[in-house]
Amino acid sequence: MNTLTGHIVRSYDQELAQISTLTAQMGGLVEQQLQQSLRALHARDNELAAKTYENDNSIDSVEQEINDLSLKVLALRQPMASDLRLIVGSMKIARDLERIGDYAASLAKRSYALNSSGKLPLSASLLRLGNLVAPMVLDAIAAYSSIDVARAHQILDNDAPIDEAYDRMVGEIITHMQTNPDDIKLCTHVLFMAKNLERIGDRCTNIAETVFFMDSGSTPKAPRRPNLAEKLARDTGF
Repeated sequence: MNTLTGHIVRSYDQELAQISTLTAQMGGLVEQQLQQSLRALHARDNELAAKTYENDNSIDSVEQEINDLSLKVLALRQPMASDLRLIVGSMKIARDLERIGDYAASLAKRSYALNSSGKLPLSASLLRLGNLVAPMVLDAIAAYSSIDVARAHQILDNDAPIDEAYDRMVGEIITHMQTNPDDIKLCTHVLFMAKNLERIGDRCTNIAETVFFMDSGSTPKAPRRPNLAEKLARDTGF
């Protein structure tokens, strides 16, 4: 290998490593954003809620950096096989992480509104749901960092319990609104916060599926979802 070729190969390897590093760093920022949102909710800390909401811009900046570098490598290096999957997969995961960051920022924003109201209905149930979701974010980041297929499988397995917990919480919110009509506006915030947490779980499953793609070029077959009539019969008993 001549000196020029060796330099090109080293530069290419460094660019791939930088894409992976930036994506892992972005995952760390997103995980911190979610943890801070949950702490702000638990402690009723409006200062932390405001700070967390404002920090969302830093996550967006890292995503842009990942995309810019990835597009540069795709254009100049024309990667193949596993390198191509790494780049495309990192861009997809960065997008999912950005959305998780948005959901966490929304949690912080709505926590601020609830804290300012002086009342926080169903906060214990909301925190329980958050404590189910938060480990999935850590697992998703770890699965990406080491292309850990076993961990990705576990993330997919953990999605159903989160959906079930979310469905139960929706029922709690509806019951609370029926018996406490003065809390309807506040419960609307809680409902959106619960949905944000459920969507974070969905984004984690997206990341898990991308890990499969990065490892082998394929993704596991998704389980069959019940059709609408089956779901209504199950949820309502009709």
